[in-house]
Amino acid sequence: MKHERWKQIEQLYHAALERESGARDVFLAQACAGDEELRREVEELLRYDGAAESFIQGNALAFEAGRLDPEELSQTAPQLVPGQSVGAYNGSGGMLVKG
Repeated sequence: MKHERWKQIEQLYHAALERESGARDVFLAQACAGDEELRREVEELLRYDGAAESFIQGNALAFEAGRLDPEELSQTAPQLVPGQSVGAYNGSGGMLVKG
């Protein structure tokens, strides 16, 4: 992709982010009038941005699994006590070390 084209996509992307999600469609329709490829590129970046936000705001494991909420995850996580072994590892000072 040429530098000028990428710069155009980047500018539209940032301009679209400044608008409420409902106003983005109208903005992109006007800004990309007649250039559907340009609009697709900007919309794809916006989709990635939305996915990144929801991933960062939520629990990574729950986001990936798509079925656990953070409350469920904390209830199902194993509770370890100092000195407890997990496989070949022993609890020591808040860490598991191979013993």
